[in-house]
Amino acid sequence: MSRGWGTMLALCTLAACGETDRNKHESDSTDTTDTSATNTESTSTSQGPSSTSTTSTMSTTSQGPSSTTSSTTSQGQGGASGQSSSTSSGGSAGACEADADCVDDCPAACVDYCSVFLTGFVVAECGSSCVCEIANDPYKPVYEAMAACELEEPCPPSVQHWGAGPFTWHDGACLLTALRDRTPGAYHHSRTLADESSTTFDYTFLLGGNDEVLVLTKTGVDNFDNIRREYEPVWSCTLKSRDELEACVAAGTEERNGVSICRETQDWLEACQSIENPTCPGE
Repeated sequence: MSRGWGTMLALCTLAACGETDRNKHESDSTDTTDTSATNTESTSTSQGPSSTSTTSTMSTTSQGPSSTTSSTTSQGQGGASGQSSSTSSGGSAGACEADADCVDDCPAACVDYCSVFLTGFVVAECGSSCVCEIANDPYKPVYEAMAACELEEPCPPSVQHWGAGPFTWHDGACLLTALRDRTPGAYHHSRTLADESSTTFDYTFLLGGNDEVLVLTKTGVDNFDNIRREYEPVWSCTLKSRDELEACVAAGTEERNGVSICRETQDWLEACQSIENPTCPGE
């Protein structure tokens, strides 16, 4: 299976982006998208970190940081399916110690969910939610290193939500303006597709003041507080032209009759390629 999230999402096409090559993991319940992180030299030829949703089976088509709407039917923002192979809820530290990545005092049901129900996963967190991650995911340390880049954060997080109600987008105007102006900094953007459960795409855009933007991506599928979290390679994308992004700023972030807004990441970015050995902007 290719790397994916849940039973409803598929990575959508981002113009002129590189091809994903992850195919790193198979699970019993959800697919996983495959993309390899390559820096100075690109290994992808399809599209950057982007995603679209479908209402049936999720399949990735190797793309960049974008997503379109749909309803989820089995999973959500970080976890996979719903029922664990264990019904016990009171695990012990000993149960967690069987897994090097597990925190203390995780319920046995969480440990079983990650390591048995989701083949190849381990417990990453078990506070208010049971969070599972791919064991020894090579993309996680790269993601964490790049997320630690010492950059200003000029804008509050941009948050989109697709659900049973109308589409909402909070604090998106600052992000669009910064992308248009090539303002250096780190920018956080999340996109949640929710129905019975939800899937959230968390993006961090790193800008150094020129036309290049580095995109960090992690995805969470959440089903009843069982969260399946996966990391993607770092992508290098080119910002759309100032005129195109000015049109996005002018359109705003609220849907209105007859007005098309730039709510997809492929509206802002193009020519995405996964990169190896990424470095912080300005280094």
